Amino acid sequence: MSRVAIKSPDCLELAVMHSKAVDFQKHGEMLDVEKFNEIQRAHQGERVDFMCHNNKNVKKSAVKKSPGVLGQMYRALKDNIDITDFLNVEYNYKID
Repeated sequence: MSRVAIKSPDCLELAVMHSKAVDFQKHGEMLDVEKFNEIQRAHQGERVDFMCHNNKNVKKSAVKKSPGVLGQMYRALKDNIDITDFLNVEYNYKID
């Protein structure tokens, strides 16, 4: 199981697949569904902490600490603020 990161081969391959799928109407090139399924199966069960904090279907044992900056920020903030309070704040400020 390889590490999933922005510059990983699987992530780059998925970006190419996405581009082809979006532009299908223009060029008619079909998406390799089997390759997509292969990548999906290879990373099935991989979850990082900041992506599944409120997903009750994910087993805690399957969640890994993200070593990247998003994981670091998530862990630094999650115990210090209640994000639901933050999201419920009414914003009355206007940027001119």
